Amino acid sequence: MDKLPSVPYTPSPAAASSTSTSTPDPGRTPFKYKCMLRDDTRGTTFLARLDSGANIVVKYVERYGVEVHRTLADAGYAPKLLYFGSPYPDIAGYSYTGAHMVVMEYIEGETSPESLTEDECDALSDAVDVLHRAGYVNGDVRVLNLILPVDGGVKIIDFDWAGKDGEVVYPSDLTEGVVWHPEVDPKSQRTLIAIRKEHGRFMLRQLLSEV
Repeated sequence: MDKLPSVPYTPSPAAASSTSTSTPDPGRTPFKYKCMLRDDTRGTTFLARLDSGANIVVKYVERYGVEVHRTLADAGYAPKLLYFGSPYPDIAGYSYTGAHMVVMEYIEGETSPESLTEDECDALSDAVDVLHRAGYVNGDVRVLNLILPVDGGVKIIDFDWAGKDGEVVYPSDLTEGVVWHPEVDPKSQRTLIAIRKEHGRFMLRQLLSEV
């Protein structure tokens, strides 16, 4: 457990997001980290457990499309977002400028699926349409960012490259070997490229052709 972040107190995942109609608990909700799920240049993700026994996912990221996540969660195409903000929300006078804390429900299911059914492909296409109609994009809708819940359906679980169409940009360290939209060159050293809807449609076609 020595790789887990050291914080002076347990962060507060119980703070309701703006899509909630009520706050389940105005105080802190303690949790314990169980294991690390992912650790890469975009952030660190952990599986954690609340005192109630429920599992949650806790992420620490530099950038995050929180409104995109909320939009898809409302439509049933993403895990419920439980908290987004500072890991230190209740330390008076403390100004934190580091990574954002993201807490979402844990979904039991198959991650990075090797194949999708016709219904799952249709659901994924609808999820992308939901985003585009709302004026949002997600530049990283790939198999590794999908989960197939045990009770059916498909959910997108990564929103680091998500935001408003034409405003959010790709990171400078794009993975080479991935077939990106022709306008997106991982080797380019020029100004960061804005993510557009047509990029999302291109990536969706690539994904559906592979599964």
